[in-house]
Amino acid sequence: TTYEYRMQQLTQIRKAFADRTDDIIAAVQSDLGRHPIEGFQGDVMTLVTEVDHVLKNLQEWMQPVVAPHPMMLQ
Repeated sequence: TTYEYRMQQLTQIRKAFADRTDDIIAAVQSDLGRHPIEGFQGDVMTLVTEVDHVLKNLQEWMQPVVAPHPMMLQ
């Protein structure tokens, strides 16, 4: 999968959470009985923060890593 594709998908996930925050909070409140503030901080913002972290670091994480091979496998 390409860097551009992953960035696009992650950006769409972030946008979906931003656009549907109220619906997500209402669902979490209805299903789990959480207070709206707890739903926002614990569910919506946690995911948005994680997506932002991945967006920031994705290019570095996708760089090839040279791993040494044990002598027996060379």
